[in-house]
Amino acid sequence: MAYLICRDCKHVFVKDSLSNEEIIALYANRESHHGSKEKELWDYSDTKFKLFYKPILNKIGKLTEKSNLLDIGCSNGAFMNAAVKCGWDSYGIELEKKSYEVARRHGLTVYTRELHKEKFQDNFFQVITMWQVIEHLHNPYEMLKEIKRILKPGGILAISTPNIKSIAWLLLKERWNCVEPQVHLHLFQHSTLDQCAKNAGLQPKLTETLDLKPSTIKDFTAGFKAKKSNKRAASVANIANSSSKNKLKRLFLIRNMLNLPLKMFGLGEDIYGYYQKPHENK
Repeated sequence: MAYLICRDCKHVFVKDSLSNEEIIALYANRESHHGSKEKELWDYSDTKFKLFYKPILNKIGKLTEKSNLLDIGCSNGAFMNAAVKCGWDSYGIELEKKSYEVARRHGLTVYTRELHKEKFQDNFFQVITMWQVIEHLHNPYEMLKEIKRILKPGGILAISTPNIKSIAWLLLKERWNCVEPQVHLHLFQHSTLDQCAKNAGLQPKLTETLDLKPSTIKDFTAGFKAKKSNKRAASVANIANSSSKNKLKRLFLIRNMLNLPLKMFGLGEDIYGYYQKPHENK
């Protein structure tokens, strides 16, 4: 598999990806760190709720009214759980069996089929979120069109995805751990993510780039020798679970300070985009 770059819009995508059916089967049957006990403990912690999830939900709440929310690719359901704490009526979609089981164990409403197969009503959800999902999709545009259909007028779609124009790419190039053509079929930048949403009929409200991950710094300073695996992602949860609340607060304070220049220059490792469904013309 190899990446191509569109001459016109500069979007990066995989030339010969798996079929949609093969991709769905891959995620339904895989076992990743998302269903682990370590990640569940960190993701459902009060500390992560206060320092990570709540600020995102507050940002969404400033863009639209608080009502119901669908988290596509909801993993172990931790973001949904945070949304419930903040007063949202939350639903989720998750294909990976172990992650789905964790979410259900927490009493959350989670579906296990693709979005279009659930056949939600038109104009049903106030907010739809997709955290680190759109880059895995065979056809992001078709997904965004379906999202527009089931969003209420004035509703918000919130997306995060790796940023191919990030400092991580500039430092590591092909060694960046987001360059995985087997699973990351699309690599967006600010402009291409906005354009994809516009093409589907959604209006950009806010797009920003955030974060430089410790693993990227480690790979740049020490050299990239270790084979990519889920152990790296799982180690974040292990470190968080073994750290005090005060230490985690300091780390998030440093993160917020670093994010100021990353947002200013568009170099953050992840893009966070917020898009609104227009109100119908009267």
